[in-house]
Amino acid sequence: MDHGLAPTGRGPMVMRRAQAMARETAMATASRTARTATVTAMAFATGTIAGLAIRTAGRAPQAASGALSGIVCPDLALQFTAEFFLPDAIHFYEPRDGHRLPHDPFNAIVGPRPIGWISTRSAAGQNNLAPYSFFNAFNYVPPIIGFSSVGYKDTVRNVQDTGEFVWNLATRPLADAMNASCAAVAPEVSEFDLAALTPVDSRLVRPPRVGESPVSFECKVTQIVQLQGIDGVKVPTWLVLGEVLAVHIRRNLLVDGVYDTALAEPILRGGGPADYFSIGPEQLFRMHRPR
Repeated sequence: MDHGLAPTGRGPMVMRRAQAMARETAMATASRTARTATVTAMAFATGTIAGLAIRTAGRAPQAASGALSGIVCPDLALQFTAEFFLPDAIHFYEPRDGHRLPHDPFNAIVGPRPIGWISTRSAAGQNNLAPYSFFNAFNYVPPIIGFSSVGYKDTVRNVQDTGEFVWNLATRPLADAMNASCAAVAPEVSEFDLAALTPVDSRLVRPPRVGESPVSFECKVTQIVQLQGIDGVKVPTWLVLGEVLAVHIRRNLLVDGVYDTALAEPILRGGGPADYFSIGPEQLFRMHRPR
């Protein structure tokens, strides 16, 4: 009767063969994973991900490999193409349907971002200070910066009422104070007091700057825009843009007259509920534009 077992005497040989096949499979998988990581890194370094998306849209993998051969090393092009087109190589989602991940990756991907540490003063004279992770510079001349407030908060109300705000550089030594200033408190409570920070009079606008911050911009509001989706429906988020009227820089940050970004130790917002990054001189590299 056949019980599905190897005949007597052949069991050890079959077992050894199975073990050898298992080892070969594991080694091949590890090798393929390593090659995939190498090719992917090379592809990103040379911009081939973008090129692939543009030039191989709708093509079969074999045709796509030809498009890659002129960009990536020929001996790696086919391997890259095969791995790239595997169904599990890319996590795809449409935000309106949910990301299907433990945490929304949007903030982590668009990051790390500079922090808009914004001080304002209400029409009644109450000081306010709050950090915003959607912040950046948008123009050289005139210098224009902007931040986005998800929700209609005291800061938005104050800039609408007074048309002024101050941006303060958040640094590594001021990280805890910056974090304390994001507490949800009543409008009559000053975050300067909560974070034990010193409000210093500005020169051209009414809101104070953070005395402990090494850099501050005094700004006048140029635009306040409530954002909307492609369906035209407005969302509860306000983009505030302002022209920089005055700049304060601590002199020790000017090395031979040049502002030293790393020396200021700025902190930046990453993703997740608590991720931040700092900048040091070891992250610096220089790359000139092509002529």
